[in-house]
Amino acid sequence: MVHPFKQGQNSDQSFTRNSMFRFLLNLTQLHEDPETLIQLFYEHGLTIDISKLNAWTRDLSDPQSRQMPSMMFEGFLQILEKLRFQCAEREIFLFDLRDILTDMREETA
Repeated sequence: MVHPFKQGQNSDQSFTRNSMFRFLLNLTQLHEDPETLIQLFYEHGLTIDISKLNAWTRDLSDPQSRQMPSMMFEGFLQILEKLRFQCAEREIFLFDLRDILTDMREETA
């Protein structure tokens, strides 16, 4: 996985909506399923397409990048939160990393 933050720069310069969006897509593996991502945005009342996704996941120094609008980034965070609540209702605990080290160590023991 490519780290979304550039090495050697202070965090104020490298912490962008694009880098955070790219990081969260990699973390959730939604970068591998753009159709689902587009559908999630659509269900949240936001319209995106592949070209916007490509532009928003590029570093801002890339001439083909476009800064992700704050409304879209905030919408994405709301989508993730809504998914977490919907899954919790079904006893699927997305993003719940509590006790993960204990669980992993117990499996190897």
